[in-house]
Amino acid sequence: PSSLTRDDELSVRVMLAESYLLQGDLAQAGTVLGRSPDTLRDNVPPVVHSTLWRLHARVAFARGEQSRAIALHTRALKHAELAHDSRAIGLAHYELALCYKQVGDSGIVREHLTEAASALHAVGDRRHLALVHSLSAVLLAQAGRSDEATAALRQGERLAMAIPADDVLAGIVHNQANVALMQHRHEQALTLAERSVELQEQAGTPHGLGIALASLGQICVRLGNLKRAEEVL
Repeated sequence: PSSLTRDDELSVRVMLAESYLLQGDLAQAGTVLGRSPDTLRDNVPPVVHSTLWRLHARVAFARGEQSRAIALHTRALKHAELAHDSRAIGLAHYELALCYKQVGDSGIVREHLTEAASALHAVGDRRHLALVHSLSAVLLAQAGRSDEATAALRQGERLAMAIPADDVLAGIVHNQANVALMQHRHEQALTLAERSVELQEQAGTPHGLGIALASLGQICVRLGNLKRAEEVL
């Protein structure tokens, strides 16, 4: 509408893009975001530039374009630092950690997670701090440090339940199931995977639900319950 100021319009675009990304609708998210933030005039605040670069990067990441996502998130981080905005800095570091995890560089992932945790803790962003703990736990579990992984997941779970955020909690419970599976605690893994599916159904996030169901199916296979595995998968 013509009554919207340019800043209001950008805020609406950001909110819409974030909601489409939560629903896994990349086409709509990309359409709402429109052209590259490079095309914006100089008088747009750096924190807005950072948010737009980060969302463009999230679309690229979801499409599997890792190197492009890293380049865009790096620009988001640069603008966040220009804005001296701790939350934007924390989010950019967290998203970069996700990208480097896909690329397989755990050293760089840990560096970004440390920076993200510090910045997000400073502004009390419990949602993304919970996600940081969850991703840290995955790295710890992969390194064979399962007790530390369990502790990090518990910390993330407490944060997610305090908000509350079912979609974040579902992802954390999903990771708890995977850690239990690594430790050959199959029955516990099954219970946690079922809880993750329930939480994803409540949160209404199709992408997350698909991942939770796939994990539940794999656990059913491990337990020898092939009939249920087939239904779930």
